Amino acid sequence: MIAGYKLINPHTKQPTGFVEKIENGTKIHTIRRGDRWSKAFAKAQAEGRDLLIQHSTGVRTKHFKNFQTNKVKSVQKVEIRIFAFTTVVLIEGKESHCFSHVNDGFETKADFDDWFIADIQKNGPFIGEIIHWTDLKY
Repeated sequence: MIAGYKLINPHTKQPTGFVEKIENGTKIHTIRRGDRWSKAFAKAQAEGRDLLIQHSTGVRTKHFKNFQTNKVKSVQKVEIRIFAFTTVVLIEGKESHCFSHVNDGFETKADFDDWFIADIQKNGPFIGEIIHWTDLKY
């Protein structure tokens, strides 16, 4: 399955660095809205096959580029809520104190908050998934 990444942060207009962070191993998971990854992961497991994540930029454009492919190791449910001008991350229904914004490619907690607060304000509550391509699970 394709996971598209933005090269420029739409809120700060600064480079995201996501491609480089995936390539050098500092971004080790991605967060996506909805549940299509968990459904596809469960189906692949039931069929005895691997689910692949195709890390890409320029999705749905003539500039499409798949820059790396990994095996999906696990998918966890995530909910991100706004509380007192910051975000709270719930994984599998429980508040996570060990979640790291760095593992998702953000330099600071403020960068993570800005990204997801803007998303929540635009699209409503964030209920989605963390897609892992390493052995890390929260």
